[in-house]
Amino acid sequence: MSMRKLQFALSAFGLVVGLSAVALSLSLASQVSSHEASRLTARELYWGEEMLPDHLLYSGLMLMDRIQLQQAEPTEQMYMQVVYAGRRLIYAQELLKKDKPALALTTLTKSQKYLLQAGKTALESPYSDNAELVTYLLKATTFHLREVEKMESQFTDQEFSAVTALTEELELVYHQLYELHQLRQLPQLSE
Repeated sequence: MSMRKLQFALSAFGLVVGLSAVALSLSLASQVSSHEASRLTARELYWGEEMLPDHLLYSGLMLMDRIQLQQAEPTEQMYMQVVYAGRRLIYAQELLKKDKPALALTTLTKSQKYLLQAGKTALESPYSDNAELVTYLLKATTFHLREVEKMESQFTDQEFSAVTALTEELELVYHQLYELHQLRQLPQLSE
């Protein structure tokens, strides 16, 4: 690891620890009067599990994601956005299992936004010539759309309307990527 990367990693770690301490202090100092409001927005501190958006220190993880994304080259950013989208899709599924539909919905829409951004960027030149990237995005989008469809029944129609709008936009980008895939005569997509 280069000295610059080590310095960045240590600085980022220090920042996360500092922000976590502040967040923990603020969390312990404030009290929520409504039980329902606290159930929907409460952050928990738990160990031994994956850090979900309901974790007290999740904000630090999001900050690290953003920093890494900002420092990456455009092609690498698109791959990272797909990974972040997949991770947040899984988090949304886990939050539904924990009976936290409001937080699951927010997490799911963030997942879709990451995937949309990667797809829209991939449609631009020179990225549209990257066969590996276009194929990767098509496969990831196919998986994502299938999983979102499975989750629909766990939300009310009103809740799911935000997801539906993003899904329609994601399907449009998918079709544009698919046309590009066909136009470039890229290798066949396998399921």
